[in-house]
Amino acid sequence: MPTLPIAPTSQTRSGQTLRQGALVPSRLPGLTLNTAPGFVPSSWIVTDLADKGWSTIPGFLSAASIYALAAEARSLWQDKAFHPASVGRGYGEQRRTETRSDHVLWLDDETASVAQIDYLSHMEAMRLQIESELFLGLVTLEAHLALFPVGAFYRRHKDALVGAQTRVLSAVLYLNDAWTTDDGGALRLYQSSNGGELSHDIAPIGGMLVLFLSDELEHEVLPASRERISISGWMLRR
Repeated sequence: MPTLPIAPTSQTRSGQTLRQGALVPSRLPGLTLNTAPGFVPSSWIVTDLADKGWSTIPGFLSAASIYALAAEARSLWQDKAFHPASVGRGYGEQRRTETRSDHVLWLDDETASVAQIDYLSHMEAMRLQIESELFLGLVTLEAHLALFPVGAFYRRHKDALVGAQTRVLSAVLYLNDAWTTDDGGALRLYQSSNGGELSHDIAPIGGMLVLFLSDELEHEVLPASRERISISGWMLRR
């Protein structure tokens, strides 16, 4: 189980040198690193992360925002803007269809749409709140759209990249309309418990945000009987 200390006081960090190539919220119109716009998380989220390493936030964005993001994703898919997902980074990056069969499109703050800016501003508010209480060294965010065609999957893995400790907190926002458990496609989190192992299945219901520690929890995406869309993000340290 993770043991993250909850700080007795709150503070925010600004003036950080951010990771090159990552999304930089301060570049977005009207948004700076000293501002916490949009959604401000409740105390249970920080408590969840400190106690068990993961948390779920229903209704993280409005239904209108979720609809707009999903519509954009489908339009970009039709325009063939997505590419097959790979594993690893740099020289170690490779396409492994036996491991994952989704398609991704990285977000770029320089060309972000209105709907994407709404998402990014809410995530910045989340980052500031979590950092002010857990002091994880979170300085920025990277994120991509992820589209899983029918039957696509991502086998069990951790999000922390081998040889790099920059990814601290994973954040998955679901963009799916009228999803039911019969549709499949759950995110399955694995967690050790009393010498054994527990698993938690989370249905990819539109508007749900799932947070979990990137280097702590193994997880997988189960196949679905319908198209599955999300935004996968990672809060990073330097």
